[in-house]
Amino acid sequence: MVTLLVADDRGVLEAATLIEMLKERHPGDFFGGQVRTLQRRLCDLRAEHGPGRMVKFQQTHELGRGVIDFTQASISGVTIVGEMFDHLLFHSCTKRSSPGC
Repeated sequence: MVTLLVADDRGVLEAATLIEMLKERHPGDFFGGQVRTLQRRLCDLRAEHGPGRMVKFQQTHELGRGVIDFTQASISGVTIVGEMFDHLLFHSCTKRSSPGC
């Protein structure tokens, strides 16, 4: 089952599908009533063996306070005259009442 979760890079594999696959591979060992138990366990199994998830942190910017950000240019694919720009970019901004920054 872990192999199937690792291969499921979009995280769409469902417990009912897994139970059906297990019932075919191991007749008599699994039954439909175990779907709910597997649904509860899938969350933990995906966290441990599934694909990585995008994490987003909400940011709040207060007026008059500065905001800074770093970006690795090589990861972003930044090039200058066709050459990879392998540097760390720094951006600083002070929040004002205008929506520009």
